[in-house]
Amino acid sequence: MRDVSVAIVNFLPVAGDVEVNLSKIDAFTARAKQDGADLVCFPEVSSIGYMMPESLQYAESSDGRIASRIIEMSDRHGICVSVGFVEISEGKSYISQMLAESGRLIGIYRKTHLGHHEREFFHEGDELPVFETSFGTVGISLCWESRFPEVIGVLALNGAEIILMPYASGPGGSKRKKIWHRYLPTRAGDNSVYIIACNMLRDDNGNGGGGLMALGCKGEVLAEDFSYDEKALMVELNAEASSKARTRGTMGDNFFLAERRPGLYSDLVSDRFFKRIDG
Repeated sequence: MRDVSVAIVNFLPVAGDVEVNLSKIDAFTARAKQDGADLVCFPEVSSIGYMMPESLQYAESSDGRIASRIIEMSDRHGICVSVGFVEISEGKSYISQMLAESGRLIGIYRKTHLGHHEREFFHEGDELPVFETSFGTVGISLCWESRFPEVIGVLALNGAEIILMPYASGPGGSKRKKIWHRYLPTRAGDNSVYIIACNMLRDDNGNGGGGLMALGCKGEVLAEDFSYDEKALMVELNAEASSKARTRGTMGDNFFLAERRPGLYSDLVSDRFFKRIDG
């Protein structure tokens, strides 16, 4: 990767008003470019708003209005843009996150680990792709998926240097900070990746949601904001730090994925549940 500037957006969508949301996304994208960003990241389903099951009404194909507008924005502003939407493909609906750069659709990620309520309405994606951009290799993990270390590990093993983590989760403020500080630094440090996390704001009265965080390849906090204000947080990701983090070194300062012994981990990919101890 090369040095990259990222704008992470605390975004408040108007539920169901795609045109208003796309206009707001456009304005934030323009501002991010003016501030020198190479990439701007918006939360999960940010083009629609998180509504169950109403979000299904706004499902579109990968060449529909939402995707087309985001691709056009990436071209007009000369920036990479990641936005969440509900995708429909071959009769199946997915919670998806798209990535567009310079007028081209780089790729679409379909959420592979759905929340319990989401499973009633959406299908699970079955791939963990990584995407090649002008500045590096990007992986995407949506909301609850960050609880699964295997997801981030696979993305990192497939070459991801930056992992975007868009959320649409209710807890915000100090509770969101506590949640993310509990496990996101470990996801970054164990896998030697930059993590960019943003959570959707719930409403303009500060009643939940929100939160922005960027983590370095060793799990250090680079930037964070847990206010309930709609805003963009700028962060610089350093290529040299990424390269160094992926070099075998001392036991405490090492590229840990390179030291794995996959033969010992077969239980992680088996379908059996963990052993229960009764009595």
